[in-house]
Amino acid sequence: MKSSLLTLFLSFVSLNCSVGAELRVYPQEIRLHSTEATQTVVVQELQSDRVMTQVVSGVVLRIEHSDIAKVEGNKVYPLKNGETSLIATRGEVSIRVPVKVTGQQQEFRWSFRNHVESVLSKAGCNGGACHGARAGQNGFRLTLFGFDLAADYSYLTRQARGRRIVPSDPGRSLLLTKPTGALPHKGGVRLDVNEVEYRVLAEWIAAGAPGPADEDPVIERLEVLPPLAMQQVGVSQQLVVMAHFSDGHVEDVTRWSKYTSVDLNVATVGEHGKVQFVGPGEGAIKVWYLNLNALSFNTVPFNDQLVNGDSIQENNFIDEIVNRKL
Repeated sequence: MKSSLLTLFLSFVSLNCSVGAELRVYPQEIRLHSTEATQTVVVQELQSDRVMTQVVSGVVLRIEHSDIAKVEGNKVYPLKNGETSLIATRGEVSIRVPVKVTGQQQEFRWSFRNHVESVLSKAGCNGGACHGARAGQNGFRLTLFGFDLAADYSYLTRQARGRRIVPSDPGRSLLLTKPTGALPHKGGVRLDVNEVEYRVLAEWIAAGAPGPADEDPVIERLEVLPPLAMQQVGVSQQLVVMAHFSDGHVEDVTRWSKYTSVDLNVATVGEHGKVQFVGPGEGAIKVWYLNLNALSFNTVPFNDQLVNGDSIQENNFIDEIVNRKL
């Protein structure tokens, strides 16, 4: 009887913790620094200061001042310079996240260092199996994973009689006709003319294909959100990747990053950072953008409950770490 009452009590507590769980929004501050800036947002359950699974239903996102920014799905877009708040609401629980919009009256240009290279990396163009190979492919070479910006810029703009880049008519550039399939390409279709990756390259070419400059901001830190979370088998998690640059601005680079799972028995990950948890254990997702990488750690508990017993004797510091996890 006592066991049954205890089980009922624990079930009641667990249910109420889920219903009354607090929320946390990632990122916890939104800064949109240009007309092209966007911000991916995720909402997580928070129980006893522990980040839990992503909340994917029952959450309403809205912008306090709709003339400064707008929210569509899980993305925030800038409209005009100013400060406002993103408000996330589920039931009677609401969280406010500060939003600051700048640079809306300035012309924006894509950077070879920080945008063009990231598109080429995401598409796999500078990988070891493609043009990043030591000898390149079909006469076109890029440095492996873009490690030499000056060399890549020269390969793109100075070789092949300038046909890879055609500023007067970007759509005729080999850099666009080959990966979109308009011309035969051994590597297959890598770009979609309707997606932003194509627009980045086309607008960069139309602007005169400016090369890397000394005054370009340089990435200093890569951050993956949430950095650590307790998950469940069968749920999914959208990661948010933030690049911190030397001039102080921060960019949402979730779309431009590359993802790999450290343990496929625990989690798999899609090309845009959506993680699916498939089994119990501890796993991590490795995220790569430009020349930096970072990890997002996740714990997926087993369904079996631990049976209380005698304390485990600690013989060394490893035993201490294991006991803390148990």
